[in-house]
Amino acid sequence: MTVQDVDRVRFAQQWQEWHRQKEAVLSGPHGFLAITGLHWLGPEPERFEDAPGAWSSTAEGVVVELAEGEELTVDGEPVRGRYDFGVVAERDFPMLMSSRHYDGE
Repeated sequence: MTVQDVDRVRFAQQWQEWHRQKEAVLSGPHGFLAITGLHWLGPEPERFEDAPGAWSSTAEGVVVELAEGEELTVDGEPVRGRYDFGVVAERDFPMLMSSRHYDGE
């Protein structure tokens, strides 16, 4: 095994910059810390207090049924009524936006 000369000051600076960037991504508006709920979907449509619509999942994929006056933004486009996401690969769900303080009935 060989010992390499390491510029510890430069290494520490690079690590601090990486860490700052990582925290910025995590705490950003779409980062992991922005998650407001985690729900398992079943075949029967179900409402959740932190999101508009009735959500379900079947062999055909994820579906949301939005009532009159409810709206989501999916990949930058407004969605109303029924929306079929299709089969979604793990960790590949499209960007969804709704009010953090959803006031559904």
